[in-house]
Amino acid sequence: MNLFKKLFITLFLTKEKGNETHGEVHCEEEEPTSDEQCNFDYSLDCTGMTCPRPIFEISKRVKTMETDQVLRIICSDPAFDNDIKAWCHRTKNGLQDIQKINGKTVALIVKMS
Repeated sequence: MNLFKKLFITLFLTKEKGNETHGEVHCEEEEPTSDEQCNFDYSLDCTGMTCPRPIFEISKRVKTMETDQVLRIICSDPAFDNDIKAWCHRTKNGLQDIQKINGKTVALIVKMS
């Protein structure tokens, strides 16, 4: 079974604004994992948005982030996989992970510069 699917995340919010959250996470799962696999600095829920809005919202959020910060994106748009891969390649930001979970795509991207 995929390690990402077995991950249970409890988010301790320190900031909330619209669909964005900022805080620390605590991971609980069946197998041990490094903190790097479940830590992110910001989360953006793009559920219900269709192209091009998720990419627009991601671009807006990433512009406010510092280098090496991680953004978790949750998106229900079926084309989002290809869109986020192309956006990361074009903007030279890192795609740390991408998974399909319960019909939604969950991606972790790292701001590179």
